[in-house]
Amino acid sequence: MAEIFQAAGVVVSVGLVVIDDAQTVTLINPQAARLLGVDPARVLGHQIADLPDTERDLFTLMTRLDGEKARGTVTLPASSGGGGQVLEVSIQTQGLGSDAVRVFSLRRFGPADPVEAPSSGWAEAEDRLGMIATGLPGLVFHRVMRSTGQIDYPFFSGGVQDALGYAPADMRVTPDGCLGCLHWADRDDYMDRIRRSAVDLTPYSETVRAVTRDGRVRWLSGTARPERMENGDIRWDCVLIDVSDRMLAEQRLSMIMDHAADGILTFDDLGTIELINAAAARVFDLSPGALQGQSVFSLMPDHQAEEHRQALARHNELGGGWIIGAGPHEMDVCRSDGRLIPVELTVSEVVSDGHRTFIAVVRDITRRRETEARLHASEHRLLSITGNLQGMVFQILSVPEETAACGAVFTYASDGCRDLLGVLPTDLTADPQVFTGLMDLAQCQTLRQALAQSADRMDPLELDLYLRARSGIGHWVRFLGTPRAVEAGRLIWDGVALDVTDRKRVEDELTFLAYYDPLTRLGNRALFLDRFPGTRADADRSRSMVGVLMLGVDRFTMINTTCGHDVGDQVLRQVAGRLQALAGQEMLACRTGGDQFLLLVPGLRDRDALLAVIARISEAFISPVSVGPSEFDLSVSAGVSMYPQDGLDADTLIRHAEAALHRAKGQGPGGVEIYTEALGRRASQMLTMRQKIRRGLDAGQFIAHFQPKVQTATGQIVGLEALARWQTVDRGMVPPSEFIEIAEDYGLIDAICQQVMQDSCRWIRHWQDRGLPTVPVAVNISGRQFQNSRQLMAGIRTALETWRLLPAALELELTETSAMADPAQAISVVTQLKDMGIICAIDDFGTGYSSLSVLRRFPIQHLKIDRSFIHGVSDSGEDAAIVRAVIAMARALGLSVVAEGIETRAQWDFLRGEGCDQGQGYLFSRPVCGDAVASLLGQVLPL
Repeated sequence: MAEIFQAAGVVVSVGLVVIDDAQTVTLINPQAARLLGVDPARVLGHQIADLPDTERDLFTLMTRLDGEKARGTVTLPASSGGGGQVLEVSIQTQGLGSDAVRVFSLRRFGPADPVEAPSSGWAEAEDRLGMIATGLPGLVFHRVMRSTGQIDYPFFSGGVQDALGYAPADMRVTPDGCLGCLHWADRDDYMDRIRRSAVDLTPYSETVRAVTRDGRVRWLSGTARPERMENGDIRWDCVLIDVSDRMLAEQRLSMIMDHAADGILTFDDLGTIELINAAAARVFDLSPGALQGQSVFSLMPDHQAEEHRQALARHNELGGGWIIGAGPHEMDVCRSDGRLIPVELTVSEVVSDGHRTFIAVVRDITRRRETEARLHASEHRLLSITGNLQGMVFQILSVPEETAACGAVFTYASDGCRDLLGVLPTDLTADPQVFTGLMDLAQCQTLRQALAQSADRMDPLELDLYLRARSGIGHWVRFLGTPRAVEAGRLIWDGVALDVTDRKRVEDELTFLAYYDPLTRLGNRALFLDRFPGTRADADRSRSMVGVLMLGVDRFTMINTTCGHDVGDQVLRQVAGRLQALAGQEMLACRTGGDQFLLLVPGLRDRDALLAVIARISEAFISPVSVGPSEFDLSVSAGVSMYPQDGLDADTLIRHAEAALHRAKGQGPGGVEIYTEALGRRASQMLTMRQKIRRGLDAGQFIAHFQPKVQTATGQIVGLEALARWQTVDRGMVPPSEFIEIAEDYGLIDAICQQVMQDSCRWIRHWQDRGLPTVPVAVNISGRQFQNSRQLMAGIRTALETWRLLPAALELELTETSAMADPAQAISVVTQLKDMGIICAIDDFGTGYSSLSVLRRFPIQHLKIDRSFIHGVSDSGEDAAIVRAVIAMARALGLSVVAEGIETRAQWDFLRGEGCDQGQGYLFSRPVCGDAVASLLGQVLPL
């Protein structure tokens, strides 16, 4: 506003003097200085009380007039430059509160009537109003309320054009006397103020919104002073100044205050709250209205309030001290519910026109305190964990290689480094050489590379280093850290270092178990598969071949069964040692399980080179293997496949070598078989047959056919032997020659024998239910069944109970080879079967290696002479002699003799003549199904 008056004072023709609320002369234009006869420099900017005597008296006279009425005349003192003259003075108050100023407009009366007051009348009033309008910018107008209540506006200054864009003649008045340019929301209050002022004739201030011609809203502020004219009309001389910029600034300040995240409040030098925003009100849980006018000290606890009140008083009196300008200060304040909360308070002071205002920014730090408490607790826990950690917490900083050979230095190390590294934390952080001295050059290079890789990708650091503590003890330490960037482009890793020596040992053991055989310490199949790709690549580069040899120790099962597994394990270790010595650094020897070994032979140029390796293997086992006092003459059979002709991958080559080994073992001890396509086809057929056998077992397709056993003396059928048959859906009946050997090789013979036993019992039950003569049925059991006696006995009991049969209905036959493999076990099982009431027989006698001393202890009833001897009894003296000897031995042991495979009358006559008890074969009957047996039972066959 001062700038407006300053600009106006230069151009107007009347004298202007502006005095503010503090009685300071803020404006005196040249016209006023001439009229008053004063030097502007002596009065401008000074309070009236501080002016020289003459000027003080003159301005005091003017201000007294202001206290009496809004206009009047002043007779200048004779001592003044304009002494004795009479000035007409018109007074207007502009602004509100501390911003209010009084504007004195001065004009000299003419000499004709120097002391007489101007006469009343509208012409004179308009002259005076025109003088004011000319002297002041903004909207100046004259409002008159007639005695009839009608309100007119006889005069508008030209400033209305600048302020609102209207010419004075275009200013519209509503029928009720309101200015048409006023904003509709302010009109009712505007008219209320006019009516109240007309009643009590009191001046009033107002701030209203007006709408300009172009539709903009402007804020106008000013005062109006009413005066009753002699004719009864009431006149207001009004001045409205455009305060839009100030109102906009106040609105912005209010918006800022209302939306500020921090609480803001102002208070005076006594601590009375003058202004408070919504955020501050929320801190104290009170409304802004409830806080305004209250003492700021009422928000503090009692024991602090008085202390701060006295501190503010000392500050007002002496300056300095208290918390003003001292930055954030933490303290407790009271909420509406009496609860104390912690806040951060920042107080600053603003002094304007001698008035102190204190601005306080208050922030609720309850959550921050809680967070700090949690952080403190976390820090305490971390320190506790660090202290109890079996390792070291560290922080390392990347540095140039010339600073530290490993490329990093420790900036922090916990006390755990004492036990982990044998050094003090201070030594580790002070001297980079302390750490690098714990490792060799290779480990140092490894650390440098790991740090560089972690820095390049910003990946976590994970590294195992072998460090040797100052005590000389070496151990593995795992460093785990996370990188973060710091100043100058360098990195810091925060992490932990743990002693993983035991873990590394376990990992090494697990790796060994994954790739090596723990018994022989040779590689296993996994190691073979892992090494083969590299060997294959070398062979491709050198255009050579690779041999894969599958080796099997002949008759190793006999060593296990006769001498025990401990001896067998020692034999396997010696076999492995000889193979490893043979393999050297060029070949790879592995154990795949049991008595089987793999040999990977690279760099073969031709077949002769392969045969040379096989010969060396045979030579390696010429000398016997000694285990304690025992010696074992061993031989190995070999199956061979070649890369690339027999396969391109390790699995295929191993499978083909295994098929060749199977064929080699059929040739006898020390056999060698090289894989061919024909052999592969046979192996494939065997695998296919194995799958079909499994599916046949699942479908219950294995049944019993029966061949009668005939008493030689009477020709009567005295028993039956159950023979396995496979009844398929697609092929019908499959002969035993196609599946028995494969079933034995792949361990499926046990399940087949069990199904045949169940089918045999089913037919016995059927025959008994039909009232047919009962004869015992002999069922074959495999050697594997004999090894698992518990399962065998359970299977027999289940079959007898299922078909409600007595034990005497069954006989069990075991081969001589099965019985002699583990005589003690066989004798135990046969004894249990005898106790149950089941008769046992030795089948295929003469093909094995029976010991008479062992045979004598077997609780069996029958010996069955193998068909290979019966075939030649009529034309071979050797076979006849063997048969006579077996019959004689059986009689001596009290056993009956059964001859199987009798096909001719001459064979039968010979056996009858030698006293053989029973016979069976095609001469009497081929194996027949269960339904056909019914017609045979009870018959006497013609002999």
